[in-house]
Amino acid sequence: MADIETGKFSPGQRLPRREDLARESGLSQSAVSCALKRVARKHPLRFVPGEGVFLDEPNKRKEVSG
Repeated sequence: MADIETGKFSPGQRLPRREDLARESGLSQSAVSCALKRVARKHPLRFVPGEGVFLDEPNKRKEVSG
């Protein structure tokens, strides 16, 4: 999340692969997946099967009610 907030990643850019994030952080891939879902609550992420996770434009964030 810090890399997103500091501008290391710009909208449209693909985030590192889950495998790479897991290795770098010492976490399991499932823990990284959970963390990405939590990050997506605050930052607009687009999950594209077979392609990766991308930082989306802030105005494309869908509001979730309930």
